[in-house]
Amino acid sequence: MESKDIDSLTDIIASYGIFVAKNQEKLPYGISESLLPHPKEAIQDAIEKVYLVCKSLHKKNNSDEIKNYLEMLELSYEYLGYFLPPSEIEFQGKPTAGEKEAFIIYEAKLLKRQKDYAAKLQEAKERAK
Repeated sequence: MESKDIDSLTDIIASYGIFVAKNQEKLPYGISESLLPHPKEAIQDAIEKVYLVCKSLHKKNNSDEIKNYLEMLELSYEYLGYFLPPSEIEFQGKPTAGEKEAFIIYEAKLLKRQKDYAAKLQEAKERAK
């Protein structure tokens, strides 16, 4: 992969990271994927590709910096599970007392989505071997 390709992919990841940081408090409620700075699939693809390049670099150069970046990419990939089609967002903010049970079920769905994204990244790692 050429360095300009990596630069383009890391730009996508950086803008996604900035967006996540600015919206951290909204994540537990789900955020419309239409608000992302790039299409969700483009972010997913960028993270996968950069992750695989970094994983290869880490095998050659076992540095803490690369290890930390890999961990950040893994977490960023899992966070994609918080970004939903607008029709799937059930809460716009903190639930009321009467909504607590429904919110717990909703949180479980979001957690499952995160785990699904973690599994997708694991599949990408396996394909790269």
